[in-house]
Amino acid sequence: MSNPILPINKYEYMGLYEYAVDLHKHNNDPIPKIGLKTIASINYILEVPFKSNFGKPAYVGFHKKASVLFYLMIKNHPLENGNKRLACLTLALFYQKNNRDFKISNSALYKLSTDVAEMNSLNMDKNLTQIVTILKKYE
Repeated sequence: MSNPILPINKYEYMGLYEYAVDLHKHNNDPIPKIGLKTIASINYILEVPFKSNFGKPAYVGFHKKASVLFYLMIKNHPLENGNKRLACLTLALFYQKNNRDFKISNSALYKLSTDVAEMNSLNMDKNLTQIVTILKKYE
């Protein structure tokens, strides 16, 4: 049996958030403080890849869960600024926590994040399939 896929929890995310805030505080594009409503939105996003419908996982497999996490971090836009940056950090941590190699280059990850931001939200299944294909390409 394969190892279970481990989620990112809210404390790990907040560690990433604090890291990103510190990293970007001196540039022209800082990441703003977040409030309780934002934290609730982020918690929801962190839970979605692990939800089930009628006892069956809604998203099956590591790449599908990674894609949903990345997609929602960008498309649900929980932060006023820095959503793509935090989505990239969260995706990298998700890979690390699950002992997977994260071999995508910074430029390819940047392109993926901007492509996701421009995707039509009405085509979520199609969008997730595209993201899965790209993530598998870099393993």
